[in-house]
Amino acid sequence: MTIQDIPFMPANTDRKTPRTVLPRTGEIRIAPIAVVPELLRELGVAPGPLLRPFGLTEDYFHDCDNPLPYALMGRIIEAATRATVSRAELRSPPR
Repeated sequence: MTIQDIPFMPANTDRKTPRTVLPRTGEIRIAPIAVVPELLRELGVAPGPLLRPFGLTEDYFHDCDNPLPYALMGRIIEAATRATVSRAELRSPPR
């Protein structure tokens, strides 16, 4: 097979091309942590007040393609962990 054997697809086809913008260097799509607001809620933590200091709202997590700096993702996960661990410690009986 040579390059000439590969079917040519004209640029003006009716195929839809994805409009997803790739994250820039140092960013990731929010998809890996898109469940954080719902998970926080399930664990008894209000997501809004936790996300607000980071300049985010729950709505930002609805589009998995939204970009997020790696460092910010780490800080969100850390804050969520601290908030949920604190709630769990309050619920567990003393040893």
